[in-house]
Amino acid sequence: IFDELKEALGTEEYEIQFSGTRTAMKMLMEECPETVTINFKKNDKPAKNANEVSVKSVHSSDNTANSIEYGSEQFLEMWRNEEYDTLLPIVRSAAESGNMEAQGDLGLMYQLGWSVDIDMSAALKWYLKASEQGDSSCMESVAQIYSGKTKGSEKLKNSKKAEEWFRKAEKATVDKGDFEYEAYYSFLLDEGRNKEAFEVMKRGARNGDVLAMVDLAYAYFLGDDYYYEDLGISEDLVKAGEWFEKAADAGHAGAMMRMGQFCLFAYGNVPEDNDRAFQYLQNAVENDDELPYAHLLLGKCYYNGWGTSENLRKAKEHFKAAAEGDSAEAMYWLGIVYRNEGDGSEATKWLQKAADNDFCNGFLALGYMYLYGNAVKQNYQRAYDFFKKAMGQGSAEAQYAIGNMYYEGQHVRQNYDEAVRRFRKAADKGITDAKAMLGLCYLCGTGVSQNDEYGSDLLEEAAEEGSELAAELIDGYNEAYDEAYNNASNRQPGGKFDKIINTANDFIKSDKGQAVLKKAGKGALMGATGGLAGGT
Repeated sequence: IFDELKEALGTEEYEIQFSGTRTAMKMLMEECPETVTINFKKNDKPAKNANEVSVKSVHSSDNTANSIEYGSEQFLEMWRNEEYDTLLPIVRSAAESGNMEAQGDLGLMYQLGWSVDIDMSAALKWYLKASEQGDSSCMESVAQIYSGKTKGSEKLKNSKKAEEWFRKAEKATVDKGDFEYEAYYSFLLDEGRNKEAFEVMKRGARNGDVLAMVDLAYAYFLGDDYYYEDLGISEDLVKAGEWFEKAADAGHAGAMMRMGQFCLFAYGNVPEDNDRAFQYLQNAVENDDELPYAHLLLGKCYYNGWGTSENLRKAKEHFKAAAEGDSAEAMYWLGIVYRNEGDGSEATKWLQKAADNDFCNGFLALGYMYLYGNAVKQNYQRAYDFFKKAMGQGSAEAQYAIGNMYYEGQHVRQNYDEAVRRFRKAADKGITDAKAMLGLCYLCGTGVSQNDEYGSDLLEEAAEEGSELAAELIDGYNEAYDEAYNNASNRQPGGKFDKIINTANDFIKSDKGQAVLKKAGKGALMGATGGLAGGT
């Protein structure tokens, strides 16, 4: 901000009139460049921060304290330097004389243990005095102490008084964006008053509270899976997207991450826009580098070229950042990148980490690596074991993979009946390649009674549903039929056309003809599954 002001104004000398919460004022002071000087006006001083810990005091003499006026420039400079031993008698004297700000400051000193022992009862006493004079910030502090949410205030909890003071504080806060709505609706949620909490959350979001915007967005994003089980909120991705976008525009990194997700996958009314998604995700990690899901999505952008140029080095960097943040899916993708680079050791390490975190695709990827010897030594036993683990997690893809192993006799004894059973289960769960293999089995009478019409229908359905394997098998079947036809035709030179066709059909039904069909089907299958193992 300061660099932008310098560039816009063409000078480093300017004045800022600042208004906001005490926490924001303290943050402003701490984040200023050394070249910027803040000159406080009367009654301006660093903010309170409920998360601060006790600070070692700087000692000054009582004579110095007696000569300093509350609110003077020297007083404010001492606040900034955290000279609490010297400040305490000044603040106490002013508070006892009825100074509202001094009463709030003394409450803060007791709450955080600045040159006094932490005493929440004393903090409450002084916050109440300031609140009765209209200090809305102190009203919030009173409400939070009575809610039992402030550290050390558990014995002072009084739900009735907490709600009373939350209401007073919200009403007294002129700029509603300064009111901490999150503390209010969290208190109501803890009390089991979900409907009222949701109304406060919506009010906070409308009034510009960024945390309320984000929580409201998640409530609509997750619906009943959020913490409103009794409210029955339905998932509403349109409203979720609207509030995530508002929070993102207000600078919330987590909301930027979600907007990147919405733009990538076209959730709600948000159109698919990879360029916009990439920008949101970049902004998210620049504002908060500890967002594993943002790093995961950025990794996918670089891996697939979504909104940017393909860059495996950067993809790997972001996948690793997400994996170190305990993202099992990122561990999986990091393993895939290493596998594609031919680094079997790193690939298996990260895929095993994904599997250890119950990410089913980790088991599948390991299974296919060992099945096809991709970056590792081929090992059907290990492939079968990994597929079986994935199947134990309900993976239909693993059912299909094990079906193929029974079909080919890899590690297990070749068993067409078992292969058909696996193919059927996987097909019922939407695996189109499994439906294609089931169709091939019916065409060839492998593990089932031969049924050309049903087999053809299954293959055509699978092809229409996007199975490349089905298209390969159809082509293979047609080539095999042509080979059988030519074989029969060559044996009947000059024969009538109908006789040639009948002979060809007889040949297809013979053992030799079936062998030709199976050979063509097996070749197509190996090509398609080989492509699958390669990541296509």
